[in-house]
Amino acid sequence: MTLDQTRSRVSSENGGTGWKSEYHQVLFGLPRVLVVALVFTGAGGTGWYQKLETELMRADLLTNQIANRAADLRAIILPFVIAHSGIVAVIVFGADGLKADGATLALAAWAVLGSLWAAIWTDGCIQDIGACAKDMDDEMANSQIGRNFAKSPFGLFRLINLTVVVLIVVAELMALY
Repeated sequence: MTLDQTRSRVSSENGGTGWKSEYHQVLFGLPRVLVVALVFTGAGGTGWYQKLETELMRADLLTNQIANRAADLRAIILPFVIAHSGIVAVIVFGADGLKADGATLALAAWAVLGSLWAAIWTDGCIQDIGACAKDMDDEMANSQIGRNFAKSPFGLFRLINLTVVVLIVVAELMALY
């Protein structure tokens, strides 16, 4: 059985979770004597275990990178929503306070600069997740989720993100001035 066949069998049997642990389950599910013999005799080819570890590490790194950037993307949403909800609340309920010198300018600057920061943050996350879609190994790319991931329109996601942020800021600036 080849490495790819083992990977497919193990992934389908275990629901496709925990790449490294699945391989170790297959490897360490064998009798210990056989594992020791395979490792010390090189039966499976030169460096087969190191190759297995390298492939697992690449898949783990890619999966972790996607998860980390998705978490970064989710992390900015709440502060963005709270900040703009506050701006809208000030516009609606604090009309007298906006007449003070510089208050409107300060609020407008916060809306523009905070939104620029959030747009840059989210755009970087979307770019990195899109780059990860291009870095999938063949097995992951040929899976159902891999094919869906690869055909995701990340450029369109970036455009929609920027459009929504710009429209929010324009609406706030129109209400302020």
